[in-house]
Amino acid sequence: RIMPNQRARDKKQLTIWRHEKDMDVLREVAKQHDISMTELMEVLIDDFQEKRKTDQKQFLREKRKD
Repeated sequence: RIMPNQRARDKKQLTIWRHEKDMDVLREVAKQHDISMTELMEVLIDDFQEKRKTDQKQFLREKRKD
């Protein structure tokens, strides 16, 4: 049983370093949709995971060229 203010044992922290301009974009998107940054990241991760594996590969291939 999880007590208030405790994380589930199967959850791990994700920390990344991004340029401030990238963070500004993410903050603005979250603000526009009235969601937290955590919720935004969860939506983006879920969206990626819902793609077929071949679509994931294509997306990542395209992004690596940028």
